[in-house]
Amino acid sequence: MKQSAARSKRRTGVIRPIWRDVGHGLDVNEAVLDHHEQQVEALLSEGASPVVSLFLDALPGEVATFGGWSNRHTIDQYVDYVGLVASRLGDRVERFVTFSSPLRYLDNTYRSGGETLTEAAEAGMLAASHHMLVAHGKAIDMIRAHSPMARVGIGLEPKPTEPDLRASDTLEQGWSNHWLAHALAWGTYPPDVVREFGWGQTEVQPGDEAIVANPVDFIAINAEHRPGAMIDFLALEYGHDRFYILNH
Repeated sequence: MKQSAARSKRRTGVIRPIWRDVGHGLDVNEAVLDHHEQQVEALLSEGASPVVSLFLDALPGEVATFGGWSNRHTIDQYVDYVGLVASRLGDRVERFVTFSSPLRYLDNTYRSGGETLTEAAEAGMLAASHHMLVAHGKAIDMIRAHSPMARVGIGLEPKPTEPDLRASDTLEQGWSNHWLAHALAWGTYPPDVVREFGWGQTEVQPGDEAIVANPVDFIAINAEHRPGAMIDFLALEYGHDRFYILNH
């Protein structure tokens, strides 16, 4: 217990690999991995604890071309990338963050032109959110396979965009504050919000629920934003001691 307490008080340094720079499959940039390995060593030499944040917003070009997160094939490509990073750095990294601010990424991708929530959903936003969460759950297992002692979590950013005044309260609050939280806790999406969206959930395959609800060790919160309803919900589910402040 004393060792855990001491580790939690260590200064941290965030390393942010970029998927499109690292690559995946047969297209891997070893020089980029070497650079991140040097970053880890530098932090350790300073007595700091490295935190690796794996995804914020940059998709490889060919992945984006074929639909990005709306394409289920992206899940396996992402997990392959995660495996590359974890196999190289996992023996020295104490915390991995699978996704930083996935809701902000989805809003920026599907609502950047002022689209309503309903329009964004029809354009594939809900499918993309599900595929990202399945990738998150699978990435947890991949990281733990390479780094059994590491703690793995996901980064959340409560209500990162201006509210959609054209949406109902159920839709706006459901998407902004409950969509990800409900899925991470139980592997399913809020039924009332699903009905409001009119989402048929055809992208949800057998076994996905358990993958999405794969337990995390912590929830990383963007320090720029105050905790909101989503965080209160997750605090009840996970416990306040599993929150971690991450500056993106």
